[in-house]
Amino acid sequence: MRELLGDKDNRRLQLVETIYLNPGISLDELANKFTLTTMQIQIDIGFLNKPLAPLEIEITKDKKCYLRIPQHLSTKIIYQVFLENNINFKLLEAILYKEYDHYEELASELFISQATLKRVISFINDCFKPHGVSIKSRPVRIVGDEANIRAFYLFYLQERYPNDQYPFDKRIDVFSKELVNLFIEKFPADKFNYASKMRMTRYVAVSLLRETKRHEVKHGEIPKDLENLVTDEIERYTNKEKFEYVFKMSLTPELYQGLFLQYINYRHAFSNRDYHERIALVSDNRIIYEGLKTTVESIGEQFDITLTHPENLLLRLYNVMSLGAHLTITPYVIYPNRKIFLLFSQSLKATILEQSKTSFMQHVPMVAERNDAYFYEFLYLLVTHWPDFYQKIIYQVPPCEVGLFFNSDVEHMHYMKANLSFLYGDKIKVTVIDSEELESLPEKSRMLDLLIINFILPEKITLNLPYVSVVDGLSEDENKQIRNLIDKIYYDKMYRKRFEK
Repeated sequence: MRELLGDKDNRRLQLVETIYLNPGISLDELANKFTLTTMQIQIDIGFLNKPLAPLEIEITKDKKCYLRIPQHLSTKIIYQVFLENNINFKLLEAILYKEYDHYEELASELFISQATLKRVISFINDCFKPHGVSIKSRPVRIVGDEANIRAFYLFYLQERYPNDQYPFDKRIDVFSKELVNLFIEKFPADKFNYASKMRMTRYVAVSLLRETKRHEVKHGEIPKDLENLVTDEIERYTNKEKFEYVFKMSLTPELYQGLFLQYINYRHAFSNRDYHERIALVSDNRIIYEGLKTTVESIGEQFDITLTHPENLLLRLYNVMSLGAHLTITPYVIYPNRKIFLLFSQSLKATILEQSKTSFMQHVPMVAERNDAYFYEFLYLLVTHWPDFYQKIIYQVPPCEVGLFFNSDVEHMHYMKANLSFLYGDKIKVTVIDSEELESLPEKSRMLDLLIINFILPEKITLNLPYVSVVDGLSEDENKQIRNLIDKIYYDKMYRKRFEK
């Protein structure tokens, strides 16, 4: 739901991402990309630096832009900042925890006028309309497709509070954790690591919060083994009476199933046995499974990639995509950060990225046509759970071609070659330029990406590529300059150019 940011915040977020992904991009290039003046770009950067701190967008003397990220932080803080400060998301979070009787009360809570509040609600409703969700008044609440609503808040909270510090009421927090701990006792430990347990706890907490406000979810039949599991779990829950007293509602099988809606259904599979049973029982599941299997096999054949244990990968893919076939909300509130994680593959639009997407669209249309964002989730799972797929991607990116031309001390030049290779590894390919005349340097370096020399270049020599003068050896400043240039060139090859298979 990136569109919920609105035009201005969306542009500013894209500006931060562009600087991050293109270290050293100039103000003029940014102005051209966003169809703005350089002054407007500088105003946006000046506005962003305060909320982004301790991250900082640095503009150098030569008007190059870099995003400086402290070692102990990551790009996640960028999305946290935008969600924290955007009025649309502030409103949506406010009405998750409390349903306001009047506009005046909510407007006061958000420190905005009632007229602004009405405009915000109207904008949000336009964004939510395709998903069967809307904000209603008296009380001000979010209603509609309950599965989409719960999924939206699940993804939103994950983006807004990436350190799992969610501001749930203590009762919601305690009881959701108790129910999840009880639920996972019956399953193998390897099925519920920290991340998957936290995801389940977050979902149950959102569901419990919605249920306490009497927003029930429609759910169909479930397999017999899950019916027995639900009954058994409720009987085993020692705090059942306390739960019912605190929340003033009975812990019925219907309520329990609603709390675990994403997990207790005909789609989700906790094991290969469940997996094959679900496929056999429901035709839609079988179509998704067969589509994923065909897609993975097609990708393997197209790019000559082996998959030694397809069952484990397909199980993960199936659980995510079978859920995606029943939701229209994007898998992440600001999902392009998934694409940022995968940007090393974006340059391969003529090969891996485009052909993978073509196969996915062709063989898993139930998911692909419902929500375009799920392709990036699919690709993310391939990257993180199929090692040979990842290897294939990174070896598709050509190295940065670095040339060395020193006007004295040939041994030093060969030392520099070894040192650069040590520092930058597979990112670079270093070539020592053999020339007896300085005038031939522009032609000799024509096919290179970066040139390193050990003298001050005379004005009469014009180079059509970036260069660094290492006059007195490779100092810290010169190494930093070279690193920034290599990163920019390498990233440019990763993201922009198209290479044949």
